Amino acid sequence: MSEKYSKEDKERISTEVSVSEIYALLEPDTGAIRYIGKARDSMQRFYRHMKDRNRRDYPVYRWINKLVSEGKSPDMIVLETSDNWPEAERRLIELSRARGCRLLNVAEGGNEPYCSNEQRAANGRRLVAELKASPEMTRIREMKRYLSLAIKNGYGSNGARAKLRIAAAKRPDLFGIFATIPERAE
Repeated sequence: MSEKYSKEDKERISTEVSVSEIYALLEPDTGAIRYIGKARDSMQRFYRHMKDRNRRDYPVYRWINKLVSEGKSPDMIVLETSDNWPEAERRLIELSRARGCRLLNVAEGGNEPYCSNEQRAANGRRLVAELKASPEMTRIREMKRYLSLAIKNGYGSNGARAKLRIAAAKRPDLFGIFATIPERAE
């Protein structure tokens, strides 16, 4: 039996069940806060930002692309952990803006803007069309999937894992997911 939940119910349930990190992306030279977001694992979210910078056209991704073109990367810090992340994210965005931070957030935080299932499906279809138009990105995506499966199943020498970590450090936009792969017990 499948129950339908309202948007408010889903938000309440998600805030009651998990603790989230509210993080900030910072200018690497000045340390100024430029973006505030939430994640269960802020490092994984950081790598996702680096990966998404080529696929999405939001101010934060344009800023990240500019930094990368200059050979830089944003810094990241966790501002706080909270079991009520929508409130914490909204509060920290509001506080930062009040202090004069030039934030790149397009929303006020706290699960806004809401993305409907129809919009998510449309976004997915658009992504698939973009991947089909770029054979190189399709091949990279396939290779990453195979590598991830191999590592998950315990394959891959420690030397190969070290090379993947180096690739992640050099190109976090493409290989960031491999930055934290553990050594294999041999």
